[in-house]
Amino acid sequence: SFFFGAMSILIMTNLVQAAIEKERKYLSYGCYLLLATASCAYWLYLSAVSAVLSAMLLLTCSAHITFSRYYFHCKLNMPSWYRYLRALGVLGLFLVPLTLLDSVRSGLLCAFAITTFISTFVLAIYTSTRGFGRSRSYILTRLCATPIVLMLIAMITGSIAPDNTIFSAVLLALLLDGACTTYTLVQRQIRHMHQRLLTHYNLSVERAQKRQQGNSLRQISHDIRTPISGVIGMSELLLETSLSRSQRDQMQIIHRTGESLLRWLNGVTDWAALQSGRLKFKDVPFDFAAVIRDCTDALE
Repeated sequence: SFFFGAMSILIMTNLVQAAIEKERKYLSYGCYLLLATASCAYWLYLSAVSAVLSAMLLLTCSAHITFSRYYFHCKLNMPSWYRYLRALGVLGLFLVPLTLLDSVRSGLLCAFAITTFISTFVLAIYTSTRGFGRSRSYILTRLCATPIVLMLIAMITGSIAPDNTIFSAVLLALLLDGACTTYTLVQRQIRHMHQRLLTHYNLSVERAQKRQQGNSLRQISHDIRTPISGVIGMSELLLETSLSRSQRDQMQIIHRTGESLLRWLNGVTDWAALQSGRLKFKDVPFDFAAVIRDCTDALE
């Protein structure tokens, strides 16, 4: 009862994670635990090797192969392993109808189960040599489960006599496998979620800083723009009065300097708007001859 209750919790955890995260590794591992638990229940209550039990065990191996393929992201990191595991998983599905034949049932099940566990164990060792941190817990579960599962296969095929101690050890190994792997998957998902939240927080802080900086620049621009506009306005009024040539040249210099400073403030305002993401472009007339004339006047 404890075993089936704990396995039900692990199965539900993986299936719920698969529904929330939309990731196939949770779904494949949940199916693996479900099929393995159903196989144990079938053997516990009937204690007989039948076509149904053999088919469930083949599907269990195929589900575990599929989980290993998604767990290590073999399609991106190890294409050759991805093709091999995919072919092995499909082979397990095609072998299910052969379990109806009593003559090949035991040998077929034993050969495919041994191939599955050896392949996944070699995959775990290979990934650990390439620096995959997630392979450590995977190797631990394989070390716990593989010898006991091979003993179970030997017991099913009749190589050794059925023993409740071996079967209890198989249940314990399967429970440890499910608990360790599910814990690893959940912890990895929590780390990913924490990383996403941290990234979102840093982005929000950066945007807030840019917004505050833009507001400060706009405030400074507004405070400086008022006196400069006064200087430009008074210079325009003085230029309309009767002035000597020297005074008019001086007022024109003051007027052009004020306009230059005003254009610089407009540039600061545009830069602040660009930082805050609210920059808008306007079509303004451009007189190239007037620009050249202003430059030559400034150099005189």
